[in-house]
Amino acid sequence: MVQLHAAGIASFPDSTQGLSGTVYFPDLGYAPFVEVRKIVGSVVYDDYIADTQYGSALGIARNYIGGGLPGGANVIYVVYRVPVPAP
Repeated sequence: MVQLHAAGIASFPDSTQGLSGTVYFPDLGYAPFVEVRKIVGSVVYDDYIADTQYGSALGIARNYIGGGLPGGANVIYVVYRVPVPAP
C-alpha cells in the first residue's frame, strides 16, 4: 500500500521566459516519488505539458518540487513516501 505524504494544487511560471517556482512539502529525508499533472479548468492531463513537451521536467528534492513549465501551468501534485534513487 502506498503512503501519501502531501498533495495539492500549485502554479508554475513560464519556463520559456526563464522563470521558475518552488512548491515545498515536509522533508522526508530522501527524494520521494512525486506525481505532477497539468490541469486546465476541469481537465487533468496525464503526462502532457505542451505541444513541445511531455512530462513536467520539474526538479524533485527532499522537500520541494521546483522549476517552470512552458507557458506556465496549474498542476495537481501528489508526494508519496517512496524513496527514489538519487544520482
